[in-house]
Amino acid sequence: MKPSILLTGASGFIGKPLYRALIAKGYRVYKLRCRLQDHDFVEADCKGMTIVIHCAAEIKRRHLMDSTNILGTMNLFFAADRMGVETFVHIGTASTRNTTYTRTKREAERIVTTYPTKMKVIVVRPPTLYGGKRGPKWLQGLKLLLMGRPMRLQSREQCVAEILQAAGL
Repeated sequence: MKPSILLTGASGFIGKPLYRALIAKGYRVYKLRCRLQDHDFVEADCKGMTIVIHCAAEIKRRHLMDSTNILGTMNLFFAADRMGVETFVHIGTASTRNTTYTRTKREAERIVTTYPTKMKVIVVRPPTLYGGKRGPKWLQGLKLLLMGRPMRLQSREQCVAEILQAAGL
Protein backbone atom coordinates (compact mmCIF):
# COMPACT_ATOMS: atom_id res chain seq x y z
CA MET A 1 0.00 0.00 0.00
CA LYS A 2 1.32 3.42 -0.94
CA PRO A 3 1.96 5.92 1.86
CA SER A 4 -0.57 8.56 2.82
CA ILE A 5 0.66 12.05 2.03
CA LEU A 6 -0.42 15.39 3.49
CA LEU A 7 0.28 18.16 0.98
CA THR A 8 0.26 21.84 1.92
CA GLY A 9 -0.12 24.43 -0.81
CA ALA A 10 -1.96 21.95 -3.04
CA SER A 11 -3.58 24.77 -5.00
CA GLY A 12 -0.33 26.66 -5.52
CA PHE A 13 2.22 26.98 -8.28
CA ILE A 14 4.25 23.92 -7.22
CA GLY A 15 1.61 22.11 -5.18
CA LYS A 16 -1.05 21.88 -7.87
CA PRO A 17 1.02 19.96 -10.45
CA LEU A 18 2.58 17.90 -7.65
CA TYR A 19 -0.87 16.97 -6.33
CA ARG A 20 -2.00 15.89 -9.81
CA ALA A 21 1.16 13.84 -10.38
CA LEU A 22 0.91 12.05 -7.03
CA ILE A 23 -2.78 11.23 -7.56
CA ALA A 24 -2.00 9.95 -11.08
CA LYS A 25 0.61 7.61 -9.61
CA GLY A 26 -1.92 6.20 -7.16
CA TYR A 27 -0.84 7.88 -3.93
CA ARG A 28 -3.38 8.76 -1.26
CA VAL A 29 -2.94 12.53 -1.06
CA TYR A 30 -4.73 14.77 1.41
CA LYS A 31 -4.77 18.55 1.22
CA LEU A 32 -4.23 20.60 4.37
CA ARG A 33 -7.72 21.74 5.37
CA CYS A 34 -6.76 24.81 7.38
CA ARG A 35 -4.25 27.63 7.78
CA LEU A 36 -0.78 26.61 8.91
CA GLN A 37 -1.21 28.68 12.08
CA ASP A 38 -4.27 26.66 13.26
CA HIS A 39 -2.44 24.37 15.70
CA ASP A 40 -5.19 21.87 16.53
CA PHE A 41 -6.39 21.48 12.94
CA VAL A 42 -2.85 21.08 11.59
CA GLU A 43 -2.19 18.36 14.13
CA ALA A 44 -5.45 16.59 13.23
CA ASP A 45 -4.52 16.72 9.53
CA CYS A 46 -1.10 15.17 10.28
CA LYS A 47 -2.59 12.26 12.19
CA GLY A 48 -2.17 9.00 10.30
CA MET A 49 0.04 10.49 7.58
CA THR A 50 3.26 8.82 6.49
CA ILE A 51 4.68 11.81 4.60
CA VAL A 52 4.12 15.56 4.83
CA ILE A 53 5.11 17.62 1.80
CA HIS A 54 5.17 21.29 2.69
CA CYS A 55 4.73 23.46 -0.41
CA ALA A 56 2.66 26.26 1.13
CA ALA A 57 4.25 29.69 1.45
CA GLU A 58 3.25 33.32 1.50
CA ILE A 59 4.87 34.86 -1.55
CA LYS A 60 3.18 38.27 -1.94
CA ARG A 61 2.11 39.84 1.35
CA ARG A 62 5.31 40.66 3.25
CA HIS A 63 3.46 41.37 6.49
CA LEU A 64 2.30 37.70 6.56
CA MET A 65 5.57 36.03 5.57
CA ASP A 66 6.95 35.57 9.10
CA SER A 67 3.70 34.12 10.45
CA THR A 68 3.18 31.82 7.46
CA ASN A 69 6.62 30.86 6.23
CA ILE A 70 8.34 30.58 9.61
CA LEU A 71 5.72 30.09 12.33
CA GLY A 72 3.37 28.12 10.08
CA THR A 73 6.20 25.81 9.04
CA MET A 74 7.20 25.33 12.69
CA ASN A 75 3.62 24.50 13.62
CA LEU A 76 3.32 21.95 10.80
CA PHE A 77 6.75 20.44 11.49
CA PHE A 78 6.16 20.01 15.24
CA ALA A 79 2.66 18.62 14.65
CA ALA A 80 4.04 16.10 12.13
CA ASP A 81 6.71 15.08 14.63
CA ARG A 82 4.15 14.61 17.44
CA MET A 83 1.82 12.61 15.17
CA GLY A 84 4.55 10.16 14.15
CA VAL A 85 4.95 11.23 10.52
CA GLU A 86 7.91 9.34 9.02
CA THR A 87 9.09 11.85 6.39
CA PHE A 88 8.84 15.64 6.25
CA VAL A 89 9.59 17.27 2.88
CA HIS A 90 10.18 21.00 3.04
CA ILE A 91 10.04 22.95 -0.23
CA GLY A 92 12.55 25.73 0.24
CA THR A 93 13.98 28.29 -2.12
CA ALA A 94 17.11 28.34 -4.23
CA SER A 95 16.97 32.13 -4.29
CA THR A 96 19.94 34.05 -2.96
CA ARG A 97 18.25 37.45 -3.26
CA ASN A 98 17.99 39.53 -0.11
CA THR A 99 14.18 39.56 0.20
CA THR A 100 11.73 38.96 3.01
CA TYR A 101 10.52 35.83 1.23
CA THR A 102 14.03 34.37 0.95
CA ARG A 103 14.85 35.23 4.57
CA THR A 104 11.68 33.55 5.87
CA LYS A 105 12.08 30.45 3.71
CA ARG A 106 15.73 30.06 4.79
CA GLU A 107 14.81 30.45 8.46
CA ALA A 108 12.09 27.81 8.13
CA GLU A 109 14.60 25.51 6.45
CA ARG A 110 17.09 26.08 9.27
CA ILE A 111 14.46 25.10 11.82
CA VAL A 112 13.40 21.87 10.11
CA THR A 113 16.99 20.79 9.52
CA THR A 114 18.33 21.50 13.01
CA TYR A 115 15.49 20.45 15.30
CA PRO A 116 16.07 16.97 16.77
CA THR A 117 13.45 14.61 15.36
CA LYS A 118 12.98 10.97 14.40
CA MET A 119 11.45 12.05 11.09
CA LYS A 120 13.44 11.85 7.90
CA VAL A 121 13.73 15.49 6.79
CA ILE A 122 14.18 16.31 3.11
CA VAL A 123 14.69 19.84 1.80
CA VAL A 124 14.02 20.56 -1.86
CA ARG A 125 15.15 23.88 -3.33
CA PRO A 126 13.46 24.12 -6.71
CA PRO A 127 15.26 26.03 -9.44
CA THR A 128 13.66 29.00 -11.15
CA LEU A 129 10.28 27.85 -12.42
CA TYR A 130 7.93 28.93 -15.15
CA GLY A 131 4.48 27.87 -16.26
CA GLY A 132 0.85 28.71 -15.87
CA LYS A 133 -0.28 32.30 -15.63
CA ARG A 134 2.57 33.38 -13.35
CA GLY A 135 5.52 32.44 -15.56
CA PRO A 136 7.65 35.05 -17.32
CA LYS A 137 6.39 35.25 -20.90
CA TRP A 138 9.84 35.39 -22.51
CA LEU A 139 10.61 31.90 -21.27
CA GLN A 140 7.74 30.45 -23.25
CA GLY A 141 9.44 31.41 -26.50
CA LEU A 142 12.75 29.72 -25.87
CA LYS A 143 13.37 26.71 -28.05
CA LEU A 144 14.74 24.46 -25.30
CA LEU A 145 11.77 25.05 -23.08
CA LEU A 146 9.32 24.46 -25.88
CA MET A 147 11.00 21.11 -26.43
CA GLY A 148 10.33 20.29 -22.77
CA ARG A 149 13.98 20.31 -21.73
CA PRO A 150 15.52 22.13 -18.77
CA MET A 151 17.39 25.30 -19.61
CA ARG A 152 20.63 25.97 -17.76
CA LEU A 153 22.14 29.42 -17.41
CA GLN A 154 25.83 28.80 -16.88
CA SER A 155 29.03 30.61 -16.16
CA ARG A 156 32.28 28.89 -17.14
CA GLU A 157 32.71 27.28 -13.71
CA GLN A 158 29.24 26.48 -12.48
CA CYS A 159 25.55 26.26 -13.17
CA VAL A 160 24.03 29.61 -12.17
CA ALA A 161 20.40 28.63 -12.56
CA GLU A 162 18.31 25.83 -13.89
CA ILE A 163 14.87 26.68 -15.20
CA LEU A 164 12.16 24.04 -15.33
CA GLN A 165 8.46 24.01 -16.10
CA ALA A 166 6.52 23.62 -12.82
CA ALA A 167 4.28 20.94 -14.29
CA GLY A 168 7.39 18.92 -15.14
CA LEU A 169 8.47 18.53 -11.53
